[in-house]
Amino acid sequence: MTLPFDLVIVGTAVLVAWACTLPGLFLVLRRQALLGDAISHAALPGIVAGYWLSGGSLATLPALVGASLSGLLTVGLSALIARSGRVKEDAALGLVFPALFAAGVIAVSLNYGNVHLDLDAVLYGEIAYTPFRTGWLGLPAAWVLVGGMGLVNALFVGGLYKELKLSTFDPGLARTLGFSPRLLSGALLTLVALTVVAAFDAVGAVLVVAFLIVPSATALLLTRRLGTALALALGAGLSASVLGYVVALALDASITGAVAGVLGLQFVLALAAQAFRARRVRGRAVLGR
Repeated sequence: MTLPFDLVIVGTAVLVAWACTLPGLFLVLRRQALLGDAISHAALPGIVAGYWLSGGSLATLPALVGASLSGLLTVGLSALIARSGRVKEDAALGLVFPALFAAGVIAVSLNYGNVHLDLDAVLYGEIAYTPFRTGWLGLPAAWVLVGGMGLVNALFVGGLYKELKLSTFDPGLARTLGFSPRLLSGALLTLVALTVVAAFDAVGAVLVVAFLIVPSATALLLTRRLGTALALALGAGLSASVLGYVVALALDASITGAVAGVLGLQFVLALAAQAFRARRVRGRAVLGR
C-alpha cells in the first residue's frame, strides 16, 4: 500500500501531536513540562547501549528499547531524589538528565568515535523521512509506533480522567478518597517517557518537546475547564501540523521548524487574546464603579 507523501508527513505530525498532548496537558498543569526535553537527551546512553548490545548494528529496535529504558531510568531517579525531600522535582530532574546525557557522550567518544550513530537526527529529527520507512501492513512505521502509543495514552487518560484531574489539583483529597497520587504520577511519567522515545524516533526531540508543552499551554490560556483545554490542545496540534507543513512547502523550509513556529504563533495569539480580555474586564470594572 502506497500512501501520498504529503499525507504521511502530515499524518505523522498529527499523531505525534495527539500522542504528546494527552499526557502533556497534565505535565503542564503539574509544572513538569520540561520532562520531555530531559528524557529526549537522557536517552543517549540507552541508544549507545542498544548499539553495543546489538553487536554494532544500527537497527532501530535496539536503540528504541535502550532509549526507553534510559527514559524510565531518568523518571525513576528523579522521583527517588525528589522523594528525599531535600531537592525539589525540577531540581532533581536537572541533576539526573545532564548526568545521563554526559555519560552517553563520554561512551560515544571513548568507544564509538568513528561510528556514525546519527545522533543529530535523533535530537533534531527529520519528519520528511517518515514516508520511506514502512511497518505493519505496509503502513508508515511512525504511524504504527506513534499511533499505538497514542492509543495507549488515550485509554489511560480516558479511563482515569477523574482520578488524574483530582490528583493534579487536590492530591490530599485524592489520598483521602483511597487512591495514590504518587502511583498515578508514576504511571503518567512512564507513559511520557515511552511516548517521547516513540515520537522522537519519527520527528526528533525538538518537535516532541514542542507538542508536549505548547498546545496545552496555549489551551490553558483560553479556558479554565480541563475537558475544554484538552480539546483545544488537540485542535491546536492538528492545525499546527497542517499549517506548518503548508508554510514549510511555501518557504522551502524545515518542516519541523515550520510546525514549531506555528505552535509558537498560536501561543502568542492566545496570550494576546487573554491580555485583551483581561483589559476589557478591568475596564468594565472601572466603569461599574
